[in-house]
Amino acid sequence: MYGNDQCKVSNAPVPEPMGVICAAVYLIVMFFFIPFPFYEWIGLDTFPYAKLLAILSGLISISTAIL
Repeated sequence: MYGNDQCKVSNAPVPEPMGVICAAVYLIVMFFFIPFPFYEWIGLDTFPYAKLLAILSGLISISTAIL
């Protein structure tokens, strides 16, 4: 995955979206591991919804920054 720098005379390929690939893998792993910190509260009345919402809002902000 590479692009060409339009402002230079040489046509050397420039690596571009490698950070996006790393960020996508990071988000997939983070979304996969969301349930594990909350495993002990599943089905109870004391579920920490505020903590879950904080994690989800952080992941949403990271995913919108990637776009």
